[in-house]
Amino acid sequence: MVCGSAAIWTVDATGTTPDGSVVAWGGNAYGQGDIPPEARDVVAVGAGDLGGTAVFREQLAATGLVHAYSLLPFALLVLLAVLSIAVGNVVAVAQTNLKRMLAYSTISNVGFILLGILAGTPAGYRGALFYTVAYVLMSLGSFAMILLLSRKGFEADRIEDFRGLAQHRPWFAWMMLFLMASTAGVPPFVGFFSKLYVIQAVLDVGLTWVALVAVLFSVVGAFYYLRVIKAMFFEAPAGESQIEASTSFRFLLSLNALSALGLGLCSSLLSDTIARAFH
Repeated sequence: MVCGSAAIWTVDATGTTPDGSVVAWGGNAYGQGDIPPEARDVVAVGAGDLGGTAVFREQLAATGLVHAYSLLPFALLVLLAVLSIAVGNVVAVAQTNLKRMLAYSTISNVGFILLGILAGTPAGYRGALFYTVAYVLMSLGSFAMILLLSRKGFEADRIEDFRGLAQHRPWFAWMMLFLMASTAGVPPFVGFFSKLYVIQAVLDVGLTWVALVAVLFSVVGAFYYLRVIKAMFFEAPAGESQIEASTSFRFLLSLNALSALGLGLCSSLLSDTIARAFH
């Protein structure tokens, strides 16, 4: 096969194109046995009408080469999603700094969003958008909790900084529990439904093994979120938590955390709103 810059022509057995040009057979260079019979009459010559590429594609379709080529981006997307979920969760488990833990968990959550996209169905796209909305909500609340407990000269960015929070600030300990449980995918919080929708989407297109990987690493991810909950409710406090944040900040944080529960209980409302956006 000779590639120019390039129109695609079908040539006869003598190697002559419709305009009389003579071209060299690819089989002369690579051996006829290396080229499927259906593709031997397809060559690229000269600079001409790119519409001729349709002939090339039709010929390759008969050989299955086009199908294999079209699967490459899909395979890469699957690989990216699976690696993001796996690496993000595994690395996050080893973190003691809450900010870094949340940063690595973001990698994992982006992998879940990709699951909905690679499904390539309306349900998958809706699931991906639902997951994005839910994750932004939960992420904002989690980082807001760090800001809430931080003060001048002290940044509450370590898991141990949340120890015994339930004893001194029970309301905000429960708000952080809502956020952590939701991000971990515990029902009935919105995070559970966000994972459910994207996993269901990949199951619907037959990617069972991808769904199983996602579920497996969701269990791994739940471990490091539960560590924060354990520190707040089951460990002795290092000292009394001082909160210097304004009343409006506390209110917005509480509203954010409560919405993780409220949107979970009314997940169909958010799902239907997103579905209408696709029409």
